[in-house]
Amino acid sequence: MYGVNIRVEYEPTRIRHCAIQCPCCKKWFNDYDISLYPIGCEYDIISGVKCKCPYCNENFEAIKETINIEECGSVAEVHKDTMVKKVTWVEERDKE
Repeated sequence: MYGVNIRVEYEPTRIRHCAIQCPCCKKWFNDYDISLYPIGCEYDIISGVKCKCPYCNENFEAIKETINIEECGSVAEVHKDTMVKKVTWVEERDKE
């Protein structure tokens, strides 16, 4: 079994920001880009986070026994090295 790394910045009741590292390709993603379900509080994390990596397509589940939580003091720390989705818009006529 492999360990899954997760970075968070906690508020008193909710998680403000979260990034999850894919255990296969080792790339970091915003939780909403990799998690199949929303993560809003610590319970969502410790009850198991089902994920699909948008980079390598690896399906994995971060369960309590495999999670390493790093509590961060700022948004910048949480999102350090995260991959971001880039969208390119093209006109319909340019598709052909």
